[in-house]
Amino acid sequence: MFTPDQIQFLIKNVRGIFFDELTARFNHRFKTNYTLDQVRAGCIYRGIRNNMPGGGQRFGVPKSVGNEMRRGNKGYIFVKLSDKGRTRIGGSKIIGTWKYKHHHIWEQAYGKIPKNHVVIFADRNRQNFSIDNLLLLSKPELLVMNNQGLITDNSELTKLGKSIAKLKLTITKRRKK
Repeated sequence: MFTPDQIQFLIKNVRGIFFDELTARFNHRFKTNYTLDQVRAGCIYRGIRNNMPGGGQRFGVPKSVGNEMRRGNKGYIFVKLSDKGRTRIGGSKIIGTWKYKHHHIWEQAYGKIPKNHVVIFADRNRQNFSIDNLLLLSKPELLVMNNQGLITDNSELTKLGKSIAKLKLTITKRRKK
């Protein structure tokens, strides 16, 4: 991935700067388009450390309310709602109040998500934030849907799956009485 010349550059320039700045300097010096994650991974793989807080990732980069970021490998998008406080996402404290974007959109349309409920993407596409694609489920409904394979790439079938899960839960409740 990196040439010996590039590795030497990383070793000489990593100390005391955040990875976003190192990435910018690296790309400028070598006329490349590496991402922050690629440069950071290259350093970690080679044991090149910058000795900065938070592992050298600048979580406190000023981001405006309304900005979005993707965290983790599951593809979820977070949206910044406020500059106050700190939110823990994926084990890291991030300045401001952040929320899953799909939760925020659902709450804007219908109000607070009830306790013991989740909002899922009906078509499994974590980039499809259409309100028609967001589906509120109780945790027991979600369990039944997962166990029965009722969540599909087809949003209409997933919505039908919710009805089936509700019916199964009702039948189970009545049998217990």
